[in-house]
Amino acid sequence: MKENKKSVSIGKKILTVLLAVVVAVGVFGAIIGIKTAVEDKKYADSLNNVTTEKIKISRKDKVFSTDKFSITLTEDFEVFEDEAAEVGAVAKGIEVYAIADTFEEGSEESKMDAKEYVESLVGITDTATKISDYNGLPCVDYKYKGENDDVVKNYKVFCYKGEDCFWMVHFITESGYANVYKPHIFEWVETIEAK
Repeated sequence: MKENKKSVSIGKKILTVLLAVVVAVGVFGAIIGIKTAVEDKKYADSLNNVTTEKIKISRKDKVFSTDKFSITLTEDFEVFEDEAAEVGAVAKGIEVYAIADTFEEGSEESKMDAKEYVESLVGITDTATKISDYNGLPCVDYKYKGENDDVVKNYKVFCYKGEDCFWMVHFITESGYANVYKPHIFEWVETIEAK
């Protein structure tokens, strides 16, 4: 009988030690898992250049325009010259370009509406991920990272049909700033006048 108590006592000790080891391994694993999850999040954020920076967007209007196009942004923007764009403006984490694609009277393009024109362009590139409608305007959303770029950029492109051209208005945000500017982009689109 004493031998049996002794083996039960040894069995309890072994079980207690094993249980302590399992708990310690579990706690250690949880710590490693949390640390790994935090590191994975930091790594993923670095790839997408996610910012936690607070940006205060000015409420003071600033108009950018040509003879046939205007958009009201904010005083945070500065003029940016680009030979492909009629209007260019930049601010921290965002670029805005208005590009005119002219067409001849009676040409195939002149017979298209803005949606048909956008659909014809989307076939040219495989980077477009979504065509949607915003208050009757076709809008193309896609992400792109150029060969020499360090960050992924989000593109939101709206199309307007003018008298002799299609206006493609590009809002390009660095991925880290996309959510910061998204609601403002729709406000700015409402200010566009295209002829």
